[in-house]
Amino acid sequence: MTEHAIPVLKEGGILLRIDRFALTANNITYGRGRREIRLLELLSGRGDPHYDPSMDDERMLLFPIYATSFCLHDFLADKHWFGAQQIIILSASSKTAIGLALALADDAGAPAASALTSPAHLTMVRGLGLYSSVHAYTDIASIDASVPAVIVDMSGNVLRTRARRQD
Repeated sequence: MTEHAIPVLKEGGILLRIDRFALTANNITYGRGRREIRLLELLSGRGDPHYDPSMDDERMLLFPIYATSFCLHDFLADKHWFGAQQIIILSASSKTAIGLALALADDAGAPAASALTSPAHLTMVRGLGLYSSVHAYTDIASIDASVPAVIVDMSGNVLRTRARRQD
C-alpha cells in the first residue's frame, strides 16, 4: 500500500475513500437475467438472512470463488448434466471444486460427485463429506468408466497428464 497527497479536484470531481477492495478474474460468464440478479444478491450479502458485515473481508475473498462454483452448477443443471450419472471433479481440494461439490450435494436432482485429488489431500477431501467417492489421481481406474460422466477439471489438463503417465 502506498500513500499519496490528496489531489486537487477539478470542478464537478469527487474524491472517494475505499475501505475494502477485491479483484477477481476468470473466464466464466456470470449468468443471465434473473440468475444474474440472484448472483449479485449472493455476492453483496443482500437477501442473505445470515449476512454478517464482520465477514466482509472473507466474503470479498471467497464469494467470487463461490460465484464460479454457482455458475458451473447452474450450467451443468441447465444442460441436464449432459446425461451424466456421475460428475468427476479433478483438483477436488480446490476452493472452487469444493463450492461446486457443495452445490451438487445440495441439489437432489444432481448426479453423484466423485473427487480426484492428490494423495496428500485425500483425508481432507473425504472429511468434507461432499463427494460420493474420493480417489487419488493414481487410483483413477477405480472410478467406474461404464457410468456416463461429466469431468470438471479445475486446474486444466490434469487428467490428460495423468493418463499419459500411465501409458
